[in-house]
Amino acid sequence: MPQLAELAIEAVWAGVIDALPDVVPVMGHVHERPGLLLATGFSGHGFGLGPMAGKIMAGLAAGHSASVDISGLSPSRFSH
Repeated sequence: MPQLAELAIEAVWAGVIDALPDVVPVMGHVHERPGLLLATGFSGHGFGLGPMAGKIMAGLAAGHSASVDISGLSPSRFSH
């Protein structure tokens, strides 16, 4: 597109997509660090998953069990 060759760049931005090796988020207690909860690896899908993830994590932080089964999202799945 030759018409763009002379345009000046006004601004740029960059970001990081948090993706884990299995491309599945991590949510739950970090058993090696009591009291630490982790929710990451949403790979850009946080906008859609955020409300429920926030509700689950708030419940865990308050000492409740997750309202759905999140065992497959455990941070410990990478410790094997």
